[in-house]
This record gives sequence, C-alpha cells and structure tokens, in this order.
Amino acid sequence: MSTVETQMYHPPHHRHPRARRAATAAAAFSLVLTACATGSQPTSMESGTDMFPAGDEVSGVLNIMGYNADADEVARTRADLATKAVAPATIKATEGELDVQQFLSAVAAGDAPDLIYANRDQLGTFAARNAIMPLDQCISGEQIAINDFRESAITQVTLDGHIYGIPEFNQVQILMANGDLLEDAGLGTADVDGSSWDKVTAANKALMRKNGNKLSVIGFDSKLPEFLPLWAKSNGVDLVSADGKSALLDDPKVVEALEFGIGIYADQGGFGTVKAFRDSADFFGKGNQFATNVLGAMPMEQWYINILNDVSEQAPMAFDTFKTTAGQPLSFGTGSA
Repeated sequence: MSTVETQMYHPPHHRHPRARRAATAAAAFSLVLTACATGSQPTSMESGTDMFPAGDEVSGVLNIMGYNADADEVARTRADLATKAVAPATIKATEGELDVQQFLSAVAAGDAPDLIYANRDQLGTFAARNAIMPLDQCISGEQIAINDFRESAITQVTLDGHIYGIPEFNQVQILMANGDLLEDAGLGTADVDGSSWDKVTAANKALMRKNGNKLSVIGFDSKLPEFLPLWAKSNGVDLVSADGKSALLDDPKVVEALEFGIGIYADQGGFGTVKAFRDSADFFGKGNQFATNVLGAMPMEQWYINILNDVSEQAPMAFDTFKTTAGQPLSFGTGSA
C-alpha cells in the first residue's frame, strides 16, 4: 500500500490527463474497500458485530460517490479493474467529483453511498457528523498495512482514535521559479523561498512587468487562497486549534500572513488581475507560464514538475524548498482517501 500512497495527488482544480500518470499499482487501490463498503451507520461499529468478515463473498451493488471514472485513461483503467475485481457484484458510481451537499443530503435521507472518494481534509467533518463509518474492522479484516502509510496521511483520516479513510497519494509544496528571470533581476531562490517576506515583496516588484496598465509578467504568485495555511504556518500559527475544534482565523499572525499574500497581488494590480492572467496560461501545455517567461516564482505542488518535464523540459527552471520566516523548510501534505 505504501507504493500507492506515495503517488502524486492532483487537486480537482488542476486535474488533467497528463497530471494523472500514476503507477499501475494505483489502479487497484479503489478495490481495497470493496469487501467492506456494506453499511452506512457509524453506530453499528459500536455494537460489537463483525460487519466485515474477511472471507465473505461480495454481492449486490457497490454504490460509489466521488470517483470520476471518465476523468482520464488512468481513472478509466482503475474503474475497469475494480469492476472485474468485485464481480459478480456490480458498481454504480455517481459521475464527477464528490458533491459534499449531495453526499450529506443522501446520508440524511438514509440513502448514503457505500463508498466515497474524497479529499482527506474533508473526512474529519464527515466523521464528526457521523456521516461515515470508522474502518477499523475493515482494516483488520483486509489486513491493510496501515504502518506503511505516512504518519501525516493517517493523522488526516483519524478522529478520536478511529481511522475513517484509506489514504491515497501525497502532495507537498515546493518553490518553483524561472531561473532566467531571477538571474536577469539579480536574484536567487533565497529571495523568493518565503524565508523573508520583505525579500519576496521586493523580488515581486523586480520581476513583474507591465505593458502600460496590463500585467505581462507575474513577479510572484502567493497562491491565495489555497496556500494561506502554508503562509500562516510559515508565520508560526495554524488556522485551527490542535484539537481541530476552534478556528484561529483572527489570530494576528494569520491576519499578517493574509495581508502579506494580498499585498503581493495588490502590487501587481490586484488579485483579479493576477488570477485572470494566471488562468490565461496553457498551464498543462508547452505554453505554460514558465516556458513562456511570464511568471517569476510561486510555491506549487510537487507533481507539477512532471508536467513541466513532459511538455517543456527546456524551461529555465529553478527549484528550492519553501521556507518559514525562520528559514526552515516547510510544506503541508494533502491527498485523497
């Protein structure tokens, strides 16, 4: 299972056929729970009944929500393998990514799917609302080697000592930069790695370009709002309390991180201006922002390196770890389950 878990995960807003070149070992991953996705009442686990006897034959219909089998050729291959593996049972899957409201409505109506495919950061909320079952018996019955997974990934799917999902894929953030643009501005990765926000602010102004009032080169992309947790942690604070029950969004250090990230955009004409220019790039193709020299630097998930290597291997790239304001390497791990 560790082979599967360490494959790169691609968030829904960046998914693309080229971004899903996972190893074929991942193809069978969604089969892991086929023998155990037979109930939807979390309280049933407390009754002492063995709901997931390891030797039971699979039958009936396995209802899945959140797995998009038509996303690309990899997703289709996995779905085909799963269909064969559960035979003579059949699979019924709702198309598209997991719709949280649709899922919770189905749970409330007593018509919950047997299995969901979701982002790991969603599972705590689902578990706290008793919308999903703990998988302890399933893990034991299927002999899933939980210790083979990354500790951080297991922590993300654990609540009150119970595991509610099997982690899949792992993504972390690193610094990606256009080496030529840095060199032309007399800068290096240390100026944009996050260790000094003053340096990042200055580098952003040095790297950005405008044709009149129109932005032509993004100096630095702070990647708000999705990377606010990264900037907040870099500043020494989390967005939620250690027990996950209290929001810390009004912490002065979180506010400071938000103001810094917004300031990076304000210096380039505002968030809307930067986002519109960012979205116009051929992100997954040869005309990506690094290959066309229209982006100085940004933090980004590590899977994007594969894309760049595939479509623009001659792009003048420079890479480094993202760092805290104390100069220590930092990233946060996310993925699906």
